Parts: sequence; structure tokens; C-alpha cells
Amino acid sequence: MTERAFETRDAAQELHDLLASAAPIGRLRWLHPEELPALVLGGQQLGSVVRLLGALQRGDLRLPQVAALLRAHADPHTLRAWLLRLLAQWEGSRTPGQWVFGALGLLGDGALAAELAKKLYLWRGASKYAWVRMGMGAIATIGSDAALRQLNLLAAQDEFRSLRSSAGEHMDRIAAARGVSRQQLEDMIVPRFGVDTGELQLALGARRFRLVLDPDLAPALVEQDGRHYRAMPRSAPGLPPEQIAAAQEAWRTLRREVNHEIRTQSRRLESAMVEGRRWAAGDWRRIFLGHPLLEPLARQVLWAGYDDAGQPIEVFCLAGDGSLTSESYGPAMLDAYAAVGIPHPVDATPARRRQWDELQHDFDILPLFPQAARTIYTISAAQASETSIPGLPEGKLRAGVSISTASKGWRHSAYQTYDAFSQIVMTRSFAGPGITAVVVCQICPEQHYESSQRCSEGYFVAGGVPDLESGVLPRRIPMGQVPPALISEVLCDWHDLFRNPRHHYEG
Repeated sequence: MTERAFETRDAAQELHDLLASAAPIGRLRWLHPEELPALVLGGQQLGSVVRLLGALQRGDLRLPQVAALLRAHADPHTLRAWLLRLLAQWEGSRTPGQWVFGALGLLGDGALAAELAKKLYLWRGASKYAWVRMGMGAIATIGSDAALRQLNLLAAQDEFRSLRSSAGEHMDRIAAARGVSRQQLEDMIVPRFGVDTGELQLALGARRFRLVLDPDLAPALVEQDGRHYRAMPRSAPGLPPEQIAAAQEAWRTLRREVNHEIRTQSRRLESAMVEGRRWAAGDWRRIFLGHPLLEPLARQVLWAGYDDAGQPIEVFCLAGDGSLTSESYGPAMLDAYAAVGIPHPVDATPARRRQWDELQHDFDILPLFPQAARTIYTISAAQASETSIPGLPEGKLRAGVSISTASKGWRHSAYQTYDAFSQIVMTRSFAGPGITAVVVCQICPEQHYESSQRCSEGYFVAGGVPDLESGVLPRRIPMGQVPPALISEVLCDWHDLFRNPRHHYEG
């Protein structure tokens, strides 16, 4: 018997001893303990399930020890199935379920958090707000990196504002408890997928495969003998078809997760450029260099070193061998920078942007997002004192054409109806600088029962999305106090909408 097996056997005995004096759970009409999946520790079933349920219901003082033993030694699949079945039984009742969600948070893992996140959408759609609140709390209580990634996804979704707000509050609270910013917490929970350690392996019978990322960031597999695959082999002599199908499904799931995370981190890096985020040089090295997912992404971006006053020293790129090269083609000295960031082209002269383009070409950098060649908009010195966004596109669009909320971060924040027209208020929040852009679209009836819309005005306000239905007008920020990158991005978004309306039609 292995040392791990001995530990698990001892843990099972310790768990039995802890629960021996716990009172069994009382009879609940909705609860059927005999129908719950068996909890397995070291190949043995836990026999005191009703006592475990009693301890969970009453908040027994022994719960922290019990939970630690179960999380460390119980088979994770059976524990997850047990918790989900407990939740399913409770869902059929109309009784308070705080202790059930407490059990989910105490004993759950990242995979359970993913299942809970799916349920939150269903519950919110069915107006089960108390369930949503308790489910969100359970995910936050699980607190693993995988669980926090689920919270972060909920905070970024566009379908339900209440979900987005609640998840964001949990992320902010957890970040504050850890003594870091929200952005720093998001850096900390980027998954590694076992790429650098080889811990995550997929099996096809006796064959073993580990995940790698190709130079184009495509997930791939490497077998033990070094052979490289873009997909799981579809045949294996002597292996049952169901095992082959299971291996194929495991690979598809992993590939989907990796590709989703690449898209998520790409958007985060583009937001970092737009919002002017800065990393301390040491933090940048720790976060990006050597990370199996972030380093390949960082190689497709141009970076800049900044001095103590926030002024750019030089632009540099990260080569495939880990070396740093400046725009003057000398070595970039990371330790000489007070901070590192992703420069926005609106802050560079045309000549310098051409240098960036040459640097990308010479180092075969395929931009993760438009940077050197990004379309930019600027304002004049005379417009710096204005409080309305100058240069919004003129003209009309067919009603039903709406700026893409998923890709750009714009959201419908208010709808107002007047005698002759209606207004849709769109907002885009920039969390880093703490500024929100507001654009008002006016919808007017036309002939033949058609309607058109146009931009009537736009402005910036401090903080998050203002309460535009309260009747209190928010204080507008003069253009000269708004970072040029934010003005450029807002104008770019709306001019793109008017140039390519068919790409945005939602009618």
C-alpha cells in the first residue's frame, strides 16, 4: 500500500471519529440521504452520511476539520456528484437552503463552481434571486483560482446586470482581503493548464499526451515519444470505442477551455493598453515571463518602459528566446524601468508608430490586436475645455443597429421615451482610470413605419455607470481631463459602427 493510500485510510478513520458524536440530520421531506451518491475515501464508502449532513446543517464546530479531510482525501468526482445531488434534491423543495449552499462552498471545488455558474443563469432567468445570491456566495466561498475565474466570467457577462454587479463586488471584496487590486487578482488566477509542468495529461489507453501551445497559440498534444498532434488520435488498436470517444471528448473540452482563456487574456491585454495600466518591472517579470499562457501572448504585443514620472523611456518587444529588444534594436534593460505597460498609438507620433511597425515586422510579431496600425482619433487644443465628446459620427442608422456590446464593452444602460422620439443610452466603463463613457442615441420615427437613430451626444463621467433615470444629471468631465486613449477608443467604436452597420445589426 502506498503512502498516499495509508494517509487516505487514516483520514477516513479520522473523519469517522469526528462524525461519531455528531447528531444525525433530522427528517426533511425533500432530503433522501439514501439516494445520494456514495462518498468514497481510499476505496471505502463513508458510512456516517446522515451525521455529515447533520453537521453541515447545524454548522458544527468540527466542520473545518471535516471539510479539510474531505477536500484532501475524498474522490473529487464522487464528492462533486454528492454535492450536486444534494442541491438537486433541495431545488425541488420550497424551504430555506442556506446550509445547502454553505455545504457547496465548504466542500466544493473549481469544477463545482463551473456547474453552479451555469445554474445561476437559469435561476436568474427564472427570477430566483435568493438562489442566485446564495449560489454566488458559494462560488466565492470555494475561493480557488478556478472558482474565482467563474466569478470573473460572471462579472464580464452582458446578459444580466445584477449577476455582473454581484460577481464584481465579490471579486473586489476578495481582492481587498488579499491585499491586492482587482486587476492584480485577475493576474494571479490565470490558469497554467499544466503546460509548463506536464502535470495535466490526457490518456488514450496506455498512451499519454501532454498539452503544449504551438507558436500560433493553438493547443496541441505531445506524446511520450515526442510525436506532435493537433488533435487526439481517432483510433487505438484494442481499445473499446467508448474509451476512444471519452478521450476525444476530454481533448475537445480542454482545447475549448484553452482557446477561451486565450481570448479572455487577449481582451485583458487590449484593455490594459486602452486604460493605461502599468506593472512594476518586477511584477511584470514574475507574471509574464515563464507563464505558459501569458508569455506567448506577451510576445505578440509591443511593450514600453516608463520612468518615475510616467513618461515612456522606450518601446520593446519580447522575443521567443525570452530576450527583450528595444525599438533601437539594443537590449531592453527591464530593471531600469519604474513601470511597464502597453503603449497606445494615440500617445506616439506618426514617425514613432512607423518604428513600431518595423519592429513588429523584423521580429515576426503577429499583433494580438491592432496596435501600431490602430485607427486613432484626437481632439484639438480648443476642444479640451468641452464637456461633450467632439467628432461623434453624424448621419442616421436604421433602428436595430447597435454597437457590439460583447466585443467592445458597450452596454444598454437606459431607455427613455418622449412624445416625438425615444433615446437609448449606451455606456462603456473603463475600470482602470475610473471613467465611464456615455453616448445617447436618439430614435426617430420615419416614413413607412421605419425608424432611424443617430448619436445625439456623448460625454464622460467619473466612476461607474451613472443612474440616468434618477433625474440627477451627472457631472461631465472636460475632454482635457480624459486620457486621449479613451477619447480615441470611443470615437473609433462609433465611427466603425457607422461605417459597417451590417456587422452590428440586431433587428
